[in-house]
Amino acid sequence: MKLNEALPTLFRRPFPLLEAGTRVLLAGTLLDTPRRDVLKVTGFDDTVVKFSAKKERSMVFSGYTLLARLLEIDQEKYYNLLYDSCERASIYTQPIASNVELATVLEEFARTKFGWSLVEEGGKYDAVSLSDLISLYQIGTLETDLTVSDVASPEIFSMPSDTYLRRALQVMMKHRIRRIFLSDYNHRFVSDREILSFIFSPERLSIAREDPTKMLTATLEDVGPIEAIEVEGSPTIKKMSRHYKPESGAWCLVCSKGLVTPWDLVVKPWNMGRLVIREYEKEESHKNWRVVK
Repeated sequence: MKLNEALPTLFRRPFPLLEAGTRVLLAGTLLDTPRRDVLKVTGFDDTVVKFSAKKERSMVFSGYTLLARLLEIDQEKYYNLLYDSCERASIYTQPIASNVELATVLEEFARTKFGWSLVEEGGKYDAVSLSDLISLYQIGTLETDLTVSDVASPEIFSMPSDTYLRRALQVMMKHRIRRIFLSDYNHRFVSDREILSFIFSPERLSIAREDPTKMLTATLEDVGPIEAIEVEGSPTIKKMSRHYKPESGAWCLVCSKGLVTPWDLVVKPWNMGRLVIREYEKEESHKNWRVVK
């Protein structure tokens, strides 16, 4: 099955474009309302849109890249970075065509270790993410016999609630994780997206304006930890996918075997050879879809 067949809403939903030179602060706001994984960076030549590209790769802005950038510069420059151009917190990535096989998308996720990929069709852009793929369990496009216990990660990274954000981000970037659990609370955690929203809050910006070095001196507790969903027994991945909240990039489950994230629901079954992609064909007489097995 092709990507644009599995997700016919591609290119029909809002996907804001960032003009090159847009301030990081504004770009971060667009990234967070509603939550998106990436934004495409563009340029303009008079009235013509000219996409920022390099060797057929497109420039995209992401919150993860911004947080990584904060750790690379001097703390005195934190506040200035927010008012710099979005290119300072952007990366280049190779878009995939909208008509590639769904298996190619899964392989791309597994290769890049990103939970998203930029999609291109005739000069238009969108992004496909784990959120999109998880929804395919409910319509039968994706199937697996695995349970959440089968894909749980036994290693859960945790730190005390009074850990400063800079230290927490260093651990997150080193291990390429999105969540830090609070060791002195049961199943509460802070994600990179919560940290990003916290940094962009008016209160935090006011503090950072007076003293940029204080931007990341807040603690994990200050950010506002959220609760993981505790799962008893060993429900199937399909059953638990119904409870996935796409508006939250922080969503996760905790079971007796460990932590289960959106990545574990989709990419891990694929890597294990236990994910089946079902083909669909359209029944013209009924104008609906049926599974072809």
